[in-house]
Amino acid sequence: MRWPITWLPRTPRAGKANDMEPKFFAEFNTLVADTPIEQVRTYLRWHLLHAYAGTSLPESFDKENWNFYSHILNGAEKQQDVGSAALSESIRN
Repeated sequence: MRWPITWLPRTPRAGKANDMEPKFFAEFNTLVADTPIEQVRTYLRWHLLHAYAGTSLPESFDKENWNFYSHILNGAEKQQDVGSAALSESIRN
């Protein structure tokens, strides 16, 4: 089957992939260069733990994640059971 030309992936010319926001990359590079590596590691570890709380980590991580984000920040009184939470997540996405 021959695909119409509009369906073919469009790839930028060499050197054109990330030049739309060069100021962002310059600022990002400065930020990373000025931040102590231990602080960057801590930041990345926290994001990794937060991303997997409730999925791959022990139940205590899920409970603390729920307690902070749902209960303390949003006032939820009761955590959903696993089935209801999975259903809500699948409907939302």
